[in-house]
Amino acid sequence: MVDGAAPTAPIGLGGSVARKNKVNLNWNASFDAISGVSAYTIYRNGVSIGQTGSTSYTDSGTSSGATYSYAVIATDGVGNASPGSAPFSITVTSTKGGGGSKSGAEAGKAAKSKPFAPSSLIIS
Repeated sequence: MVDGAAPTAPIGLGGSVARKNKVNLNWNASFDAISGVSAYTIYRNGVSIGQTGSTSYTDSGTSSGATYSYAVIATDGVGNASPGSAPFSITVTSTKGGGGSKSGAEAGKAAKSKPFAPSSLIIS
């Protein structure tokens, strides 16, 4: 049987900030009836940052005070890629206690700071 169908999109993408500016991500598994899901590719601000075979990933390449947008794509055993997950955004807080995204006045202050753009970002 030829597998021409992509897996379902990962759903429920969410996460939290952990110690040392790490972002822990998790999502619900995708489904592929023919060849199964073999990997998930994680995107931060539109750039691929890694792959995993599980439904969680830790991004250790973040900086305190920056806001990041994540998405995940599933790939099946023959290379068919799913649609992307719904995006998930989070602001990395201080590493002193770990903890979550900023809200209220802190979020407004962070929004006025210099925007972050990875050096590999290409805008067309």
